[in-house]
Amino acid sequence: MGLRVLLVEDNPDHALLTRRALEREESVSCVAICADGVAALDLLSGSERAPDLILVDVRLPGISGLDFLDAVRSMPSMRGVPVVLLSSSASESQVNEAIKRGASAFITKPLRPGRLIKGLFGRAPKRNGSGRSRPKHGDEFLPERRT
Repeated sequence: MGLRVLLVEDNPDHALLTRRALEREESVSCVAICADGVAALDLLSGSERAPDLILVDVRLPGISGLDFLDAVRSMPSMRGVPVVLLSSSASESQVNEAIKRGASAFITKPLRPGRLIKGLFGRAPKRNGSGRSRPKHGDEFLPERRT
């Protein structure tokens, strides 16, 4: 079974583009989308199985992506789940704050799911018919793996 991803994104266009990119990856089997952090926390607290990866926009209505991250990190059943913050722009201080608060990575949109999945899980991204990786988009910060 592939990775189960929770995407927390309030912009419907960004959610659709990210979902499509994720669904093209062989290692992803399911993408659930919540439009705000409160709905995502409700989903997580009522779920029997944690997602394998959580992608969350920094700017959300209700609670921010950083506050969502704090809430997820306080849930014992979610502590080992990678949480990646997404933003259309990011300052060095914003990235540092996210990593300090427990983010697994901080990525500027658009998302490069294959590279992200390989960085977090060590799984190779899906290749296109030519044997080359898909074109890459966006910049990312992946901290060293914790052992």
